Amino acid sequence: MEKDKLHMKKSGFKVPENYFSEFENHLSDSITSKTMLPKESGFKVPESYFDTLETSIVSKVLPKKKTKVIKMSWFYNAAGIAAIFVIGFFINNTLSKQNNTEINRIAVSEIDAYIDEGYFSLNTFEITEAFNDVSLSEIDMSSALNEDDIFDYLEENMNTYGGTITENK
Repeated sequence: MEKDKLHMKKSGFKVPENYFSEFENHLSDSITSKTMLPKESGFKVPESYFDTLETSIVSKVLPKKKTKVIKMSWFYNAAGIAAIFVIGFFINNTLSKQNNTEINRIAVSEIDAYIDEGYFSLNTFEITEAFNDVSLSEIDMSSALNEDDIFDYLEENMNTYGGTITENK
């Protein structure tokens, strides 16, 4: 029961009697009498406002002073390009020196061991392409081979059944 009383509280606002039934009549009377709309707009424009409007807008829009364009001299451009070349030259030299020192640290015996263990193998075609520009007369054949080295090589690479030499792979 108390729930019903909560919704029945009065707000204090009251509508006059016959307000909605007479609303249409009051509205049509006020429109026909034109008392609702004022005869003047309420805004006033100063005298000769539109005569000076154009000149005031143009004076605000157009720039008063022309700016001076500053041209860069060709000297600055040439100096920048020269600096780029100098920096590139120094970077290239330091990188090539670092690569040379790293290669020089590797011993020849380490390279031989790397190839002998089969990590790096060249076939005949790759060798001929690598030494294509070298003529046979330039190759030093004066280093004599030891007989023991030849026999060791043949023992390692000779097939005992067929008598043919096989390549290590």
